[in-house]
Amino acid sequence: MDDFFRSIIEDINEEELSLKFKVGQFDPQLIKISTDQTPFFAYDYLNFKIEEFSFHHLDFLHEDYKIYFSQVKKISKIPLNDLINYHKHSEHFHISPPNSRMRELLKEIFNKSRLRPEETPDVGQFHLYTPNDGSNKAPRIHFFVGPLAVFYIILYDPYHQIYPIKKV
Repeated sequence: MDDFFRSIIEDINEEELSLKFKVGQFDPQLIKISTDQTPFFAYDYLNFKIEEFSFHHLDFLHEDYKIYFSQVKKISKIPLNDLINYHKHSEHFHISPPNSRMRELLKEIFNKSRLRPEETPDVGQFHLYTPNDGSNKAPRIHFFVGPLAVFYIILYDPYHQIYPIKKV
């Protein structure tokens, strides 16, 4: 097994490649083969520019940070396949192709005027909490899925606006 990993590392070094996500570098099918892995979290694309969805948002409170890291710890122990298939309702956890609002945000995050479908990663979200006190605050953390089950955390959505609840 050591020779296998050594060979992969040598190939990466020779080709001057990186396993980190870059727009258009990875076939989406490569990302989907790592579904038995537990996720890793990366912050390479963390948003501070789009104020409405920034981790510097004034409503991202100390208590939210504590809940965020508790959620990350819990999620990081669950294989990606199980997260996709079984945790959708219990943790308000979703992975799917991006909606039109998210596609616009991804273009801004990736600093691209256009993203082709093959360049657009699947995105996901998980909740921090949904209050029962009538408050409008229902923070969601948004990420996209990179190679080897890496969740690139990108946006803080304090009022659940990127994927709003559909009112009947």
